[in-house]
Amino acid sequence: MPSIVPIKVVSTKFLAELRARARSFANRKCAARIRVPDELQWWYFIEFGTAGRSEGPFPHDPGYYTIVPKYSSDLKFPAWTLNEPPGSGLQVDADGNVHLHHVYHPGIRPRAYIRTNLKEWVNMVSEGIASAVLLDEGQFRYGVVKEQLMHGIMPQIVADIGELLDQESVAGHTREDGKLGGASAGDEWREEAEIVDVSGES
Repeated sequence: MPSIVPIKVVSTKFLAELRARARSFANRKCAARIRVPDELQWWYFIEFGTAGRSEGPFPHDPGYYTIVPKYSSDLKFPAWTLNEPPGSGLQVDADGNVHLHHVYHPGIRPRAYIRTNLKEWVNMVSEGIASAVLLDEGQFRYGVVKEQLMHGIMPQIVADIGELLDQESVAGHTREDGKLGGASAGDEWREEAEIVDVSGES
């Protein structure tokens, strides 16, 4: 009866490829951040609300806070929006507007439009990277993953946040004479949001 000689086959090419891919990611990370200018800080107030900014002569409702003019000498409101009864003493101009040096405003509720969608965006990142790897014939190269994150996944997240801002904006409409010059909150976000590569940051 012939003896059976065990043969162990080792693919050195496969092992070398695995080591090469591991080295391509060694001590490296692939990360990006969305950055917006200070003028868009209102996204934070829509997300978390403003009821915690307690001040003013309303101890029964600590959610009120003071709004003062930032770019002009007074605040201008259409008289009908102030819900003041006739004879309240407010001076209305010829255009039906009231000019005030400051107002006490009730806080807005938190919308949490970003926090409630984080899980969906995490899944988007995972699926986007998996898709890039498959299209790259399973190579799983660092440059391909980074390209997909910076130019595929993150722009879609920016667009999604813009859409959510349009849905969750307090007024729900735009005004030509408003702070955004007729643009919507989502329009401003999509225009000003910048995707920053922070892969090199610790």
